[in-house]
Parts: sequence; structure tokens; C-alpha cells
Amino acid sequence: MSHPRIAIDVVATRFPLTGIGNYTMGIARGLSELQETDLDLFAWTGRRAKRLANFVEGFRPVKVAPGVGQDLKPAEPARGLSHQIARAKYLAVRGADFLIDAAQGTRPFDVVHALNFFPDRKLSGQAIPVIYDMSPLRFSQMHPKERVLWFEAGLRRVETAPLFVTISQFSADELMSLLGVAAERIRIVPPAVDEAYGLQGEEEPAPLGLQKGRYLLSVATLEPRKNFKTLVQAYSRLPEATRARWPLVLTGKLGWGDLDLPAASEALRRSGQLLLTGYVDQQTLRRLYQSAAGFVYPSVYEGYGMPVSEALACGTQVAVSSGAATEEAAFGHAITVDAMDVDAWSQALARLCDASVGETPEDRDRRSRAATQYTWAEAARRTVGAFDAVLGSGRPA
Repeated sequence: MSHPRIAIDVVATRFPLTGIGNYTMGIARGLSELQETDLDLFAWTGRRAKRLANFVEGFRPVKVAPGVGQDLKPAEPARGLSHQIARAKYLAVRGADFLIDAAQGTRPFDVVHALNFFPDRKLSGQAIPVIYDMSPLRFSQMHPKERVLWFEAGLRRVETAPLFVTISQFSADELMSLLGVAAERIRIVPPAVDEAYGLQGEEEPAPLGLQKGRYLLSVATLEPRKNFKTLVQAYSRLPEATRARWPLVLTGKLGWGDLDLPAASEALRRSGQLLLTGYVDQQTLRRLYQSAAGFVYPSVYEGYGMPVSEALACGTQVAVSSGAATEEAAFGHAITVDAMDVDAWSQALARLCDASVGETPEDRDRRSRAATQYTWAEAARRTVGAFDAVLGSGRPA
């Protein structure tokens, strides 16, 4: 009897890893390490299919040079996206030429796990779309038009999908309220925290010339939805002595759109009180988390908020936007602030700075334990449950 054939879409890992890419690799690794499944798992790279275990073993993340002191000028709004769209059209025409016969063979896949939101048109099989968030519908003004159109078209394609996967209860509620998806057609598979972000036995120095415990940190792609304008406004209202002691560090690659940072930003940068690091590798990011006095995540809208959980796993206190999925990512260990309330954010920043002085190892350990109890192995088991539900295998979902 042949085993069910599952295609895992890993296209998001072909770029510098951020939220979706990290989630994709976490699921891929977790699935490849499962011992109790009889599923035949393949990784779909956008060009070819290969055994999932082989893909995971050979994976090397795309490296990006650090960008300390990078320009605040945003990326061209359409260039990266238009390039991806053009490439997608090319692959749609030529994709069949890239399939490895040994992987796809003459049989279609039984299930396609669409980890990049929507299934690749070149793949056959029942699709499980992974809808991380509904921000292109909720906040279309915070996305390029091309992305919104792509998202709307994708949703139309998956209206009849047998099952949807999402990453938080918040996003599941959004699927139900915005798309009318019945609760029984939704599976929640949150991201886990990579083991690299747990508390380390030995203290590491702060990276990038920073001082341990003497800066505030935020990590996200630099684009309007992440709400850095509000954060920098709030930070600029702190007393000069506070800003001098605790500079604000923004880490992440430049994304789409105008950040519209306040006029005070340039003066803050010149004084060394505002630092943009650009994209950093995992080791540097871990050290940034561990050495920060506090981590802040003012995003207007998120499907989850992996950096929040990563910061907690490193023992760092956090402040997040209220009323969204970021509260789930914080496991009850965050200061919560209305996303657009500048004064409230300023107070939260001051509170983080003051509290950092009296931090104990027990405080850090408590946060880390909360963020690391759930693992990628559990995420993989929940994902297999979704596969089983679609396959109708009768195994527990």
C-alpha cells in the first residue's frame, strides 16, 4: 500500500528568513524529524520537489550583509514585488520542466501544504492554505496595491479548500469573521521558538558595540504596518537623560512603503540615540534580544508576532500592541499598549527602562520557560493532524 504523498511549499526559504520563512523552516524541520508518521513528505522549492529530509539537511539560509547606520529611504515600492510576480509568471510557464521525475513521478500529491499562503498552480493535490493574517484586507492602505490584488485573488482560489491553517486564535477569528470560514475548517498551528533563542548558559556580550542592558530593541521588517512612527515619537518624548542611557535599536530589513518617521528621527540618529541595524543573522539577533533592557513591538496588526516570543525566550521583558495576536505571542508576560497611543508607548518605554535595573535571573527564567514550552515538534504533530483530516485517514486530527 502506498503512503500519502505530501508537498510542503518551502518557497519562502529562498529569501532572507523573516516571519513566514522562519515558520516554514520550523515546520519543515519538525515534520522531517517525526518518527511516527507514514506520510511521504516532499519539499516544493518552486522549481522542483525533493525529499523533505534531504531539503532540511542541505538547507543554508540566504546571507545578508549587516546594515548598521543604513539609510532610512524605503525600498522601491514595487521593485521587489514586481520581480517576484514576473518570476512567478515565468515559473508558471516553465515549472513543469523543473520537476524531478523521481519526486513527482506519475502520481499527483495527495495534499499540498501551502506555507506561502496559497498553493502553487503547478502542484496537484488537495490544498491546505496557510493564512498567517488578514492584514491585506484589514489594512490595505499599508500594503502595495499589487500585494492586495494578489491576496484577494488567492483567497478566491481557496474558497473551497477543505481546511485552512492559521497561526493564532486571533487569525482564526479573522478567517471566520472576514471570510465566513467555519470553525471546523480551521486548524491553529502557532509557531514555536527556535532553540537558538533559549537562555544561554554563558553570558554573551551585547553585539554591534552596544552595552548589555543599556538599549531598547524592536525587530521587524521596516514598513508602515509595523508602526515605527509611533514608537519613535514615543521614544523622542522620553527625557534626554533616559534616551542617552537607553538608545532605541530598530532591527530588520527595509520593506515596502514610507516609514514616515517623525522629524526628530535624524537628530536622534546623529546623537546615537536611534540605531537602525538592518537585517542581522540569527546569532546576532539572539545576542540583541538577550542584552536588551526591553523589547517593544508596536505593530498595528499581526497574525502572531514571532519576535515577541523570541525575545521572551531570551528572558527579555516585552511591551506589545494590545487587542491583537501579539498578546498570544507574549503568553501573558507583556505590557500591553494601544498601538496608536504615543503617550502610552512613551510610558511603557520608561517602565521597561526602570524595571530593567532590578531584573533578576528568576524574572528572565520565568519568561523564557513560558515562551519555550511549545515546540516545533508539537507544531509538526498539529500539522500532521491537519493532513490526516484532509486525507480522511481516521487518525486523530
